[in-house]
Amino acid sequence: PSSAANKPISLRYEQQRGEKSEIFMDLLERLTVLFAADGTVLRSEVDGCIQMKSFLAGNPMLRLGLNENLVVGKLQVGHGLGGAVAVDDCNFHECVNLSDFESDRAISFLPPDGEFTVMHYRITGGDNQVVVPFRVFPFVEFVETGRVDVVVKLRADLPSTTYGTNVAVRVPVPKSTTACGYDLASTLGQSCEYQHERRLITWRLRKLQGGTEHYLRIKITLPDATSRSARREIGPISMDFEAPMFVSSQLQIRFLRVMERNRSYAPLRWVRYITHSDSYVCRV
Repeated sequence: PSSAANKPISLRYEQQRGEKSEIFMDLLERLTVLFAADGTVLRSEVDGCIQMKSFLAGNPMLRLGLNENLVVGKLQVGHGLGGAVAVDDCNFHECVNLSDFESDRAISFLPPDGEFTVMHYRITGGDNQVVVPFRVFPFVEFVETGRVDVVVKLRADLPSTTYGTNVAVRVPVPKSTTACGYDLASTLGQSCEYQHERRLITWRLRKLQGGTEHYLRIKITLPDATSRSARREIGPISMDFEAPMFVSSQLQIRFLRVMERNRSYAPLRWVRYITHSDSYVCRV
């Protein structure tokens, strides 16, 4: 099933719209991260965009403000930025007027018909530029001859007021595995499945609240002779998720204004943030 982040704005909101004067705006980010086994970020990348669909009578001019401390350009990223939000590069729809962008990080535009991408941006870097919502910590234990356990610790580094949803953690086990069991610390909103044909464990969590930790123990049975050599075939661990009302870049829509002189004209403005995994991998 398609995720909320991949559904067109027009499909999500068509029934809500009715005859109201409304603007719908989504700030979407696809997150790529590679972790070391100790949770250190080895590589990270954000592919982000601001998408919009307008249902405004008369098609008035719109003004959109982003973070005042937004820094654009890889060459400007370095020490002394403080709490600035830094993006490597960005580009805008052809309808956007950028005359005020350098001075106050605001843009203005007459929205075209239909859904369109106002802005696209990209960020590469480590923890200092990309806020990583979840971390995976694998621990391999040689219990006895022919038995290897993998303990997977999943930590949600999100604020406690936010959460991840549609979470799936996948752990490949050695090809020589003869049997595989598992123990979940909690089964509330969680499930686990072992597919022997694929030698794959899939751990699913319906909701992963910020500030929490969860554990999975995988019990792998191997032929005695392959116990140590099979260690190299465990992993890498991959993770899929969505995180509503959270963005890894910390980019924010500061304001969204309709430049209409008639004060009685007050359209509804809907702004949504969501981050979802693109490639989220942890080495074992």
